[in-house]
Amino acid sequence: MIGHARPPRDVEFAAWKARGEVVIDHHVLRGLRTFEALRPDSHHSADRIGQGGLELSLEELLRGRSGAEVIVVDHRRRSVGEPIATVEPISGVDVSLQLEVELCQELSKLLQERDPVGGSILVADVTSGELIGWASHPEQGPEVFGDRALYRQRMESDRMWFFDRPSRWPLEPGSSFKPLVAIAALEEGVVGDDETILCDGVYDPQNPSSLRCRNHPHGLEIGLEEALARSCNVFFYHLGERLGIAALRDWGDRFGFWTPTDCGAPGEKVG
Repeated sequence: MIGHARPPRDVEFAAWKARGEVVIDHHVLRGLRTFEALRPDSHHSADRIGQGGLELSLEELLRGRSGAEVIVVDHRRRSVGEPIATVEPISGVDVSLQLEVELCQELSKLLQERDPVGGSILVADVTSGELIGWASHPEQGPEVFGDRALYRQRMESDRMWFFDRPSRWPLEPGSSFKPLVAIAALEEGVVGDDETILCDGVYDPQNPSSLRCRNHPHGLEIGLEEALARSCNVFFYHLGERLGIAALRDWGDRFGFWTPTDCGAPGEKVG
């Protein structure tokens, strides 16, 4: 999620120049005319820029502005006198995250203990909606950028070490969508408080191989509360049919499904 910073590449210098931004290095910063071209959006060849994660999405805030001096030198390139012009550097903005470090560490530990091929855990504050826990597995650390062999190994791995699963891995919500369906059904009046539905393990007896329920014994008359407790698929298939696609979509929108979180992670996929 955090990402890392690296020196800019030639292709990025070319893109900055194409946008009219100033690109400067110590070889061309020789006179006042060039010096005065320094602007908040100028880039220096010694800069490090964000690549991936928050380092990339918050690049403009974190980078700040380089300082510079115009000096006079003698034939031995020794400074003569005081600088004739100066621009003071401006530090980047400090950024604070809502993530709780200890919680993130515990989430990462849980994933490491189970060691799935790939997985992620997100924890949100139910009151504010803020993300307070974030973990992705396998977890990529900065050690890979100093080891070419390790970098190549992980780039070629099927486990997708460089893929940020919490923000870029849209999944079907599965049973976590059932509480939303329950609320929508009650609000739309398509289910009664004491109504029960028979679950025989399949939604459509004519097509028993699809839309099944294996979450509890079959042959039960189940009400809404028990359907939530047992995560009964058949019960919620029926509620979904009664509500219809338009109502499900509307209630999903109300609860923030299919909408970006704007958490700052680049390349975020909605789900």
